[in-house]
Amino acid sequence: MDDLGEVLFGAGAVVVAAKEAGAGSLLAALIAQRTQLPRIVALVEAPADRYFEKLGVEVVRVAHGSDGGWGVEIERLLAAVAPVRIVVGASAGLTIEKELIDAAARQRIPVISMVDHYWNLWQRFAGATPRERWRYRPDVIYVPGDWCVARLRELECPVADIRGFRHPHLAGTPSPRSQELGSTVRRRLGFGDDDTVVLYVSEYAFADEEGWQWDQPTELDIEELGKELAAIAGEFSDAGHRTRLLIRPHPSERRPWEAILAGAGAGDAPDRAAAVVDRSLDKLALFSVADVAVGLNSMLLAEAARAGVPSYCRFPSGKYAGPKLSDFRPEIVELKTLQDCRAAIRNSCESLGPATGQR
Repeated sequence: MDDLGEVLFGAGAVVVAAKEAGAGSLLAALIAQRTQLPRIVALVEAPADRYFEKLGVEVVRVAHGSDGGWGVEIERLLAAVAPVRIVVGASAGLTIEKELIDAAARQRIPVISMVDHYWNLWQRFAGATPRERWRYRPDVIYVPGDWCVARLRELECPVADIRGFRHPHLAGTPSPRSQELGSTVRRRLGFGDDDTVVLYVSEYAFADEEGWQWDQPTELDIEELGKELAAIAGEFSDAGHRTRLLIRPHPSERRPWEAILAGAGAGDAPDRAAAVVDRSLDKLALFSVADVAVGLNSMLLAEAARAGVPSYCRFPSGKYAGPKLSDFRPEIVELKTLQDCRAAIRNSCESLGPATGQR
């Protein structure tokens, strides 16, 4: 439903809440679809808060305190706003989204949860332990596709109203990549216009605690892929073509990439293939500078593919048996071997050249 933003936010006051970047990015994109301007109050945690700054909504930044509160009197806020509905993201863990689901139940306000990814479905509605699988129960759950609808029902989700929707970042016409912006970003990062830029879309992993059954690659896969890409970049630079690795961490990721790559021997020759870790570039800048993108299961990788960047997923250990982004997004190709990964990047070096925005 392409007008979902209008349905959710087009009439009457609405309170929204988001914790993770994926939830914030999705809700902000849906809010931006509306043509009417009813009152919207957004209760947001970092890193989701960044997506609401230019939307013309009332932003209340919150954080969970040691006293169990959020820095705002939620019940009083709901009474003052009198929302016709509450729309929340579906981030895992203890979040303002879950706090609002409980508060809405007490005040009998309907709640809609928007799931921004294809997996970790039941975990998003669990309590503090996996034994509380369906602790939080909104009135409606929207998921990005029919597979997710079927999967939630297979998991015996007690919420009867489960609906599929088209993710706004993966539907419609993407913003065109910009050659001018790509060149500007290259200069800022210390890359040359003739360098090949490999974008590594990293991601964070939940702690592998018993019972949670996270649909995600291991820490080893995430770190090993970064090391592989750094080594390939160095190898191809040795062959006479400068190939640069640009690592984009997940906004919630705190992995020390510089130390990880230094420990693997990468980055010892910065004049050849230095890896740059950047958390600040927006999506258009990332996609404009990249010649090829490699990652695992991050939705940002799907967005890169949608924007026209040749995109690949890879799981170095070969042990990951969960759903893969390439299963849902045919424009993403899985690289099953190191040789496949090397060949994909070599093809970029030899055939694509620097990012032009004209591919």
